[in-house]
Formats: sequence, C-alpha cells, structure tokens
Amino acid sequence: MITSFIPKNVCIFSTILFSIFFSSLSSQQAMAAEDPETPVTIMNPDEPSKPENYIQSKDSLYEESGGLYTEEDLKNAIPKDKTKTPDNSIKLNPSFEKPPMKEKDKKQQFAPPTYPSNDPVPTKSIVPKTTGKLYFRETPNSKTSVCSASVVTSNEDNAILTAGHCVHDGAKGSWYTDFLFVPAYFNGERPYGSWIWEKVHAPYGWTNSGKYDYDKAIIRMRPNNSGTKIANYLGSNGWITNASQYQTDVRITGYPSDAPYDGQLPYSCYGDTFKDGLFSNDAYMNCGMTKGSSGGAWFDRMSSESLGYIFAATSRSSASGTKRLYAVPLGDEFTNMLNAD
Repeated sequence: MITSFIPKNVCIFSTILFSIFFSSLSSQQAMAAEDPETPVTIMNPDEPSKPENYIQSKDSLYEESGGLYTEEDLKNAIPKDKTKTPDNSIKLNPSFEKPPMKEKDKKQQFAPPTYPSNDPVPTKSIVPKTTGKLYFRETPNSKTSVCSASVVTSNEDNAILTAGHCVHDGAKGSWYTDFLFVPAYFNGERPYGSWIWEKVHAPYGWTNSGKYDYDKAIIRMRPNNSGTKIANYLGSNGWITNASQYQTDVRITGYPSDAPYDGQLPYSCYGDTFKDGLFSNDAYMNCGMTKGSSGGAWFDRMSSESLGYIFAATSRSSASGTKRLYAVPLGDEFTNMLNAD
C-alpha cells in the first residue's frame, strides 16, 4: 500500500488556486457563449499511424495498351534486386525440428488455381504461362527495370503478384510506373502478348517503413485488346496465406537476368524451404538465381506445369556465402491487397 502525506497549508493554498482557476474558466466559457465571434480552438489527438498491413495504391494514367517500350528497352532492362546479409542467430536444425505446417495463432486462407476459359484441361508446357517478366520504370524518364511476377486468383481475374520493391522504393519513397507484364517470355518471344497495368497495391509496412515482411505487391492488369482479362486468358495460380516457412518440394520460378543468366529464359529451383533463424520471419531455399528473379513465385505444390499454389514471392538473395533466395510467406496483407479498391 502507498501512503502519501500533504501538508495542511499546501492543501489550503491549492484549494484557493483551484477556486480562482475554476472561476476564470467559467467566465471565459460564458464570454465565448455570449459572443459568437469568439474563436474556439479544439485540439484533436494525433492521427494514429496506419497498420502495416494497410494497403496503399496508385492508379495508371495510361489509356492505351501499348507503346510504352521499344524492343531495345526490353532487351536492356536492368534487373531489380535486394540482398540479405546471412542471419547469424541460432539456426533450427531442419533434420529434427520442424514446426507444424499450419501456425496455430494465424488463420490460413487459400484460393485454388483457375484454368483459362479457352483451355479447361491442364496442359503441359515448357514455359509456365502464368509467370513472366515485369517491366517498369522507377521514374517516367528512367531506364527500364525488370522483375518477375505471376498471375494469381482474384475476384476481378486481373491480378499479378510481385515483390514490393518492384513497385515502390519503400520507406516513404516513391511509386514506380509503366508496369508491363509479359507472361511466358522466352528468348524474345511473347506468346501471350504484353499486358499493361491499371492499378498497383502495396502494404503500408513496405511503402512507409520498408520492412521486408511486407515486401509484396499486387498489380491489376487491363484486359487485352479483345477485352479478355488476364486470368481468363492464361489461368491463375492459387495461393495460401500464413503458411509455415517449412515446406517440402517447393518450386521457385523467376527470370534471373544477372550473370551467368541473361533474363531470356525462365528458371526454377526445386527443394525444401526453412526458417532463417529464430528471430526472422524469412523462409529460404538454397538457390542460385540472380537479379531479376525478385517477385518470382514460390509454389507450395503444382496442379500442372503452369499452375500451382503460391505461398511466397522472392524478396531477396544472399549477399554472401551460400546462394539463397529469401521470402516472407504471404500474410493478411496479401488478401488485403486483393480486396483493395
């Protein structure tokens, strides 16, 4: 129990001061009520900061669906990349310590793949047609940059998934522009055409803070010249949210563009993924893909050569040591992006 002592004379003095203050305040309030021209200032509390899974967006200003890039622009596109210094914290030994695939404190959501309207039966192909190259400019007049992206199931049938750093600087930086998606790009060939962006979404945790937990983005694509939406034309990949970092038989697909690769062909790495240390939310796979593979899909499993279930998108590569790719599994921010206006 806390006991307090206040001298008697201090109590009397405090009572007098309180009476004077209350009388003055009452007089001011009465004057303000009598004089309608007396300004009244209301102090509002500071606006709370937005949650990190709050979604920010940017609209396309383009009305035409072509003419953004020349063949030379696409050929010389600069691969976008982020790296990660290896985590020196305690590693979990994957051979004997694997947590449950589904985390108890998070609710998993998923959506199945959808097949194109003109191709209801899964088909085999060398090049997955729902993954491709994403071209963009960091400013309207800058050189062309490139990442990887994939079509994902959405209510509007028009969404592709990529990395947040492929659409925005992060940490209160600026939005990029002129997004152009070329699915199944193969050695200069564009068998399914080029698709121009309509709107881009990224989590506040990336655009405001640059946190790699939120290094993800959704781009809405315009219909093609025939009015067909991209998911109806190509099909779309299913997805899983709040998945564990520990997955088996994962396939990562992207378009590495830095040596020894040249960005002309898609590549895939196959294997298991693991959690990168006790204090990281990253999953990783040993994989030698280079710049340009950012935004590439991490498939938990495949339904066909072109379609599967995506649980993450490439965020970074290792800065040194064993060649690895890193990504934080899709969370609630992903479904928030899909549901954003």
